[in-house]
Amino acid sequence: MRVLFAWELGAGFGHLTMILPVARILAERGAEIYLCLKSPEGAESLSGDPRFNLLQAPYHAGRQPERGAAGDNPRGGSFSHSLEVIGYREADILVGLIEGWRSIFARVKPDVLAAEYSPTALLAARGQGFATAAMGTGFTLPPLTTPMPAMAYWKPHDPDELARREIEMLATINTALARLGLAPLAAVADMLRAEKQFLCAFQELDHYLDRPPSEYLGALFTTDGGAEMAWRPGAAKRILAYIKPRRGKFEPILRALRALPPDHDTIGVFPELPEELRLRFEAPHLRLVTRHARLDRLLSECDLAIHHAGAGITAAMACAGVPMLMVPRHIEQSMTAQAAVRHGLGSMVAARALGVELGPALNELLADPSYKAKARAFARKYEGFDPTGVPERIANEIETLARR
Repeated sequence: MRVLFAWELGAGFGHLTMILPVARILAERGAEIYLCLKSPEGAESLSGDPRFNLLQAPYHAGRQPERGAAGDNPRGGSFSHSLEVIGYREADILVGLIEGWRSIFARVKPDVLAAEYSPTALLAARGQGFATAAMGTGFTLPPLTTPMPAMAYWKPHDPDELARREIEMLATINTALARLGLAPLAAVADMLRAEKQFLCAFQELDHYLDRPPSEYLGALFTTDGGAEMAWRPGAAKRILAYIKPRRGKFEPILRALRALPPDHDTIGVFPELPEELRLRFEAPHLRLVTRHARLDRLLSECDLAIHHAGAGITAAMACAGVPMLMVPRHIEQSMTAQAAVRHGLGSMVAARALGVELGPALNELLADPSYKAKARAFARKYEGFDPTGVPERIANEIETLARR
């Protein structure tokens, strides 16, 4: 069995961590694995690994759709419109991207394409004769409706404008397909359809409000890697801060954390914190680390977590029953934070206002028991959920697809 994993859009190690657990399981079972990656980020350890064949994914070097400021509604507000900035404004560019993917298919001859945030790979795979699967979070696997829903749904938006621009997008896509002698799409959402979809999310934390009935596998996350830490015995409140400040503005955040009562215990994980600031702000009730910390041994006694509302860490905190103060930095994180707030699992503040609003927001979350109660209710609902079982389930389904 030959499986081609594709990662086309987005930035960050999270996309690769979605793929690798499944790829490793299939490799151990004897499958021939190809990893076609948009970026080498996080893939350094794979070089020289005989289990994996590494390829470069075709992509247009435009601004990636989720990299705008927190809450931005990128050029029109839906997943289909976000494609405009990565090559879908011009049929000529899209033709080149489709041809690039088809040349990879011709070389690899996969039995299954497993696409993670790879819409053009799925588009190019239509009619190629191999099975297709789409895997990802609620953000990378949006509802396949027409028109596709607004990303920043909590902001004012014009449904008619969304529909109009999606019709324009569909015309561009079909022009490119016609030039390649391929059948047209009836809707933009059709380009994302696959024989099997692996939605790695919890329904309560879905990025979108109104998804048609879907199968949720639960989120993929890991909490057992990183530096060993422990809470200070006898602390009144235990707070975990795992954040990367906007434009490196650490000092206002550090001042707010240090101003917390001395009977609290705060562990601050700041991967890019300058050593001078660590030495200046560290205190007995505020420990600062500049490397990733192991979370699983901290969460059972954690009273509050501060983070950027990435899909994985948000799910991990919710499953541990930990209330959250979320600081989203781009649209994907904003959508996650909105879902968590909607279910009473925490609150959110804008990254640009974190230095001013952090202290009051922390005090509110620590003082209001309803946040802890709702977080614990979520944890009870998903008690026994094991994120390590999700990749094995996906691997089993991919093998079934290959046999078909």
